[in-house]
Amino acid sequence: MKLRPVERLWLGVRKRCPGCGEGRLFKSWFVLHPQCSFCGCLFQQREDDTYFFMYMSTGLLTGVFIVIMFFVIPTDVLLGKIILLILSLSVFVITHPNRKGLAIAIDYCVDSRSEYPKHQEKK
Repeated sequence: MKLRPVERLWLGVRKRCPGCGEGRLFKSWFVLHPQCSFCGCLFQQREDDTYFFMYMSTGLLTGVFIVIMFFVIPTDVLLGKIILLILSLSVFVITHPNRKGLAIAIDYCVDSRSEYPKHQEKK
């Protein structure tokens, strides 16, 4: 099945294999499957290539919280800091698998255009 890059990225966000769309990326919230159970796409081989995207997306989310801090000024600063800490950690943890899946899909799309791809797509 031939998928467009946008479809592969959406599969990554949905935590599905960017190669076939059938297999699940994660065993648990933070643990990747070694490979797709349907097409054999290697996920853990791609995990090291996702760090840049994960750092940048974390930085983007941090930037959003900084901008929010300019507009929402709490009357109790300590309470505001506690709420910000809880909210930011919650957002980082909740979005982690989706951001990681998107990063794996981006790596898959970039790699599939490479002269020496890590994974050959079945025809």
